[in-house]
Amino acid sequence: MSFHADVDGIAPTRPTHRCSTRTRSISPGPGNVRTFGPSLPKAGHVPSEVTERCLMSIVTEYLDARGVPYEVIHHDPSVSSLEEACAVHVDADHVLKAVVIATRAGRAVAVIPASRRLDMHLVREALADPEAYLATEDELQSEYPSIELGGAPALGWLLDAETLVDPCVLERDTVVFAAGTRTESVRVQTRDLFRGEHAVFVRLAAEPESAEMSEP
Repeated sequence: MSFHADVDGIAPTRPTHRCSTRTRSISPGPGNVRTFGPSLPKAGHVPSEVTERCLMSIVTEYLDARGVPYEVIHHDPSVSSLEEACAVHVDADHVLKAVVIATRAGRAVAVIPASRRLDMHLVREALADPEAYLATEDELQSEYPSIELGGAPALGWLLDAETLVDPCVLERDTVVFAAGTRTESVRVQTRDLFRGEHAVFVRLAAEPESAEMSEP
């Protein structure tokens, strides 16, 4: 299953930022695609003192290993997927919101567009776990010390979590997702991102008219 770890509104402060972005393309060619193996680190297990550059390298190394072309986007700090969309000048439908869910079996990541709200009724149904809930800020900081709040990537494997993805995500040719920090994101072809990710595609987002009844 597949969830995108971007929890909105849990940071204690919201930094002021301008909607500006600097980008550089990093499309891996045949010469720099590495073989994927068990030695590739997972973001959740990186020491807390790791730098932002190392966080980004974990995500890009994972994509390189799978031969996925990508573009790294550096931008002003954002603490939610909607702010991330503003910072990178992309419609919110093209930005992935990754929400970490606590379940009886461990952790899961729910991935939906930043423009939509997560419906926890649908999440619990998909997980067959009526007690599943949004992971707390303390739980996130304890289990993923190297990942900034609001910056979790939409790749469950990196978080040692199941991945749930709403099918509406696939309606966009390209998507942008946080890469472990509040100031760096990655743009990829949607079809490439979840290839080999063992994601489960199931409805997770609330309908617009019922969004007020759902959790963020």
